[in-house]
Amino acid sequence: HGQCIVLQIYKGVLSLINLSDTKLHHLCSYRNKENNNNKNSNSKNSENDRATKITSNNPHYIAPINLTARSIFLDQPNIVSLEFIYNDKSYHEPALVCLVEYYDGSKNIKTYNVNLNEMRLEENVWSRALVDKGSSLIIPSNTNKFNFMVIGREVISYYTPESLQNPVNPEKDEMICKPSNKLVCLARILDICQIDKGRYIFGDDNGRLFILALLDEHNEVWCDDKFDQKLNKIRIEILGQSVVSRSIAYLDNSVLLIAADQGDSEV
Repeated sequence: HGQCIVLQIYKGVLSLINLSDTKLHHLCSYRNKENNNNKNSNSKNSENDRATKITSNNPHYIAPINLTARSIFLDQPNIVSLEFIYNDKSYHEPALVCLVEYYDGSKNIKTYNVNLNEMRLEENVWSRALVDKGSSLIIPSNTNKFNFMVIGREVISYYTPESLQNPVNPEKDEMICKPSNKLVCLARILDICQIDKGRYIFGDDNGRLFILALLDEHNEVWCDDKFDQKLNKIRIEILGQSVVSRSIAYLDNSVLLIAADQGDSEV
């Protein structure tokens, strides 16, 4: 919910920036209101005219504040992937999920809460030990609370914890799937984006595009708002050929933006 930024500086060294200051939120909301008023107005004001509207004489204006970052040293040798996971507003603290690699090559999943008052990370009870050693990417769900996916070398693991304060229950919280499509090489995945609750688009280093669908017990896309149906399997199908993507973004109405740094981007 735009409360903070967490940057990975080096291996287990992170930088935490707090954005939850009320002054900053007030400033953003005020500027958004000004922009909406300007769009609705028929008069065309120059940049200088607009600048004079936002001055220190305006009682609603709040000067930008300086954001400070605090370094955080996790007791982990190397963080391979780090992502925020979706939670509703009833869960006040942002939650992080980390894919951690140890010196022997084993990989674990750790979850943390971001304590913005004390500017530190607090480890949660929920964790998963000894995941696929080829795991390299965490994909959080943008719609399902605490749900996320881990891309491994041979398998895809989807996790559905109900709470981060309880120990992991592999039978209930985890589903592991090995793609049956021989064209898919999980180790070559570069980018992935979510379309809706049950579908994802990803591209590989050869420019091929694939769709990943989460299916329920009736082999239908797992998109029920109440999620009454249990997640049953993961299906991957090839969509076609495109450019080697640097980033993929789903816009709307079946439109994708594929950004490339070694060629022309495509829509």
